[in-house]
Amino acid sequence: MGKREEIRNIVIVLIIAIIIVVFFNYIMRVDSTTMGIIGAILVAMVPSILSYFKSNKINKIIKEFVVDQKEINEFIRHRKEIDTICQQIERDTSKIFGKYSEISVILSDYIIQINESISDIIKKKYGYDLDLFDPEYFKNQLTIKINKVTKDINYVMLNKDIFKNITEKVIFNIGIYIEKIENMADIENGKRRAKFKKETLSLTQKIADHSIDIYRKHKNKTA
Repeated sequence: MGKREEIRNIVIVLIIAIIIVVFFNYIMRVDSTTMGIIGAILVAMVPSILSYFKSNKINKIIKEFVVDQKEINEFIRHRKEIDTICQQIERDTSKIFGKYSEISVILSDYIIQINESISDIIKKKYGYDLDLFDPEYFKNQLTIKINKVTKDINYVMLNKDIFKNITEKVIFNIGIYIEKIENMADIENGKRRAKFKKETLSLTQKIADHSIDIYRKHKNKTA
C-alpha cells in the first residue's frame, strides 16, 4: 500500500469516527459517560480498521462507506428540518397571542393544544423520514385530538356556538392541508420536506388566525 493510499484510509477512518460521534452526541443525545465509552471503543478499533483496509476489499468498503455517508447525511438533514418545523410552530403560535391580549384563555389553550398535537405527530411519526407519510392517518389523528380537546372545553367561559364555528373552521383547514400534501410521496426528499414545511406552518398559522378572527367578530357583534 502506497503512502497516499494509507493517508486516504486514515482520513476515511477519521471521517467515519466523526460521523459516529455526531450521530450519538447530537442525534441520539447520549450522556457524557456513554460518549466517553463510545470514544474509547472507537480509539481501540482504529488500528483494526486500518489493518482491514489493507485487504483487497478496500474498494468495496469505500463504496459502501460513501453510500452510508449519504444516508447518514440525509437522515441528519431530515431530523434537523423536522425539529425546525416543530420549533417554529411553537414559536409562531406564541407570537400570535402576544398581539392579542384580549383573547380568551380557553381559546388560546385550545389553539395551543391543536398546534402542539400537529407538532407531536410530526415529531413522533415522521422524525426519521416522510417515506411512510399517510395523509389519512395524519388527518384521523388530528381529528381525534380536536374532538378530545373540544369535549374538555369549559363553555361557561366561552360561548358554545362560537366554539362550534371555530372547530368547524379548524377541521376545514386541516382538510385543505391534507389535499395539498397527499400527493407528495413521489417528490424528491429535499423538495418534499420544503413543501411539507411550507404547508404545515401555513396550517398552524391559519388555525390560530381564523380561530381568533371568529372569536373577535362575535365579540364585536355582542359588544
